[in-house]
Amino acid sequence: MNYEFLKVLHVFSVCGMIGATLCNGLLHSVVNKSGLTSAAVVTLSNIMKINKTLMGPSLVIIVLTGGYLVSTIGYSLSNIWLQLSIILTFLLIVAFIFGYYMEEKLEKIALIASAKNNELLPKMYKRLFFRILPIGFGAALISIFILYLMFFKPL
Repeated sequence: MNYEFLKVLHVFSVCGMIGATLCNGLLHSVVNKSGLTSAAVVTLSNIMKINKTLMGPSLVIIVLTGGYLVSTIGYSLSNIWLQLSIILTFLLIVAFIFGYYMEEKLEKIALIASAKNNELLPKMYKRLFFRILPIGFGAALISIFILYLMFFKPL
């Protein structure tokens, strides 16, 4: 495949993944500030769509194009920045899978509360949210650090 095309695809995928991570955080903060079940149902539905259509595919494309680009350029796995990037990308994938599962649980809690006509989110929702908050925050920090490694790697 064309190296330049894959490089652009890689950069766009990184932007998509980081953008989706930040959007998820902002959307969750809107729900938590309102505390309303109706807001949670709609917002979590949108978060799950973002995860399925943007974040997940972006992570897959990042791994595939990144692997191709690194092998094409000829970087060695002995490079510390590359080792760190691979480990951190693996952690991002684990965080995505775990976070996706937990966001499904949040959505289910909100749907059950909505079916019961509860105007406010139950305490169980907030407890679960605050248990998974570090995942999203950590994923954002890891993403930024990987970007740093990509931009400032030794040539």
